[in-house]
Amino acid sequence: MSDESSGFEPTRRQWVGFWSMIVQQTQNAFNDKMAQFILIPLGGVVGASLGFSVESAAGLMIAVPFVLFAPIAGWMSDRFSKRDVMLGSAILQVLVLGWISGSLVLKNLPLALCGFFALAVQSAFFSPAKIGINKELVGSSHLGFAAGIQQMTAMLAILVGQIVAGRIFDSRYTEFGGTPDMAWKAALAPLLVLAACSVPALLLAFIIPRVPAQGGV
Repeated sequence: MSDESSGFEPTRRQWVGFWSMIVQQTQNAFNDKMAQFILIPLGGVVGASLGFSVESAAGLMIAVPFVLFAPIAGWMSDRFSKRDVMLGSAILQVLVLGWISGSLVLKNLPLALCGFFALAVQSAFFSPAKIGINKELVGSSHLGFAAGIQQMTAMLAILVGQIVAGRIFDSRYTEFGGTPDMAWKAALAPLLVLAACSVPALLLAFIIPRVPAQGGV
């Protein structure tokens, strides 16, 4: 029996979980895009000084995880509770942003690019869970509203993250003298702030009700 025919109506607890999920996925998208669009110009500056281009590979590194891991990411969102998948993704984002920050302290571009790729992998696993959990939290009768809010906030977070990241890096890079060595310093502080801001997104995942797994072994 569908939730429509059974008269399903989300409880206050489920609505709180839904809005917590919206805030979490918005911050997750903002953190991802801002980190990526700080690393792209950083890689361009540092890579140019080392004699190779990073920008051309960056687009592939963002897209490839969604192609390679989409089937298994969708399977995981059915095999396990979507809330648990989102919680695991939030933990992964904290670790990856910490990894990237450490690579900037070490001024190690390959390590930073590994973190860049890992952020895209994290997004690939987070996306099916955050989309699929809508119906389990608010039911079919509110599904259109939930999907619209989710898409709107995610797109705003992506756009704002890209714009803010570019402006912050450019202004700091110019302020510090515009040399490749100073590019690391220009990128480090914003990445440390993002790593710190990823912790509240992790805490929000605990507020989301744990929905049952939908698939079998």
